Amino acid sequence: MSAEASPQAAAPGENTASKKESQRKKRWETLVEIMEVLVLAIVADASIFTAYLRAHSAGDTKLATQYVRRFTPDYKVAFLAWLRTDPFTSPAAPAGPADMPQYRNPQLEAAARLNADASATFEQGSIARDNAEAYLRDTVLFATVLFVVAIAQRFKVRAVRVTTTAIALALAAYTVVEMLTLPRV
Repeated sequence: MSAEASPQAAAPGENTASKKESQRKKRWETLVEIMEVLVLAIVADASIFTAYLRAHSAGDTKLATQYVRRFTPDYKVAFLAWLRTDPFTSPAAPAGPADMPQYRNPQLEAAARLNADASATFEQGSIARDNAEAYLRDTVLFATVLFVVAIAQRFKVRAVRVTTTAIALALAAYTVVEMLTLPRV
């Protein structure tokens, strides 16, 4: 037999904890991916474009050409189309390559997709939280029923015992009906 324990031999709680940790890690990886995509999509090309404008206005064509080579391919297509509009002399030219119809940024599209996935996951979490709160409420109501029944046994007057027990039974019936309407996991 090997020195390592088999996954089936793990305690029941360990699999749940491992699964939760795996889910938590996946959420963080998705968040990091969203941030990376947004930085690539917006900051990189915008920063290089700003540096290009500075180099162009300073008359440093060599540096400006160097910056143009660093644009992402999608931004470069829009940039070249923007240059054809004669942006430095024509007031009708768009403000920048990002305003051109040729500009398509796959990173922004990926960010939108990841954001939609994150929103769906958040919605699932909200629904799960609401379900958990409902189950917890029913658990507290069942505990209250047990408490009221226990208190009812302590009363010496029969009418008070019967009334208290009837209240406990009514609360139990209400809780059972509520519990039956909850979603099953």
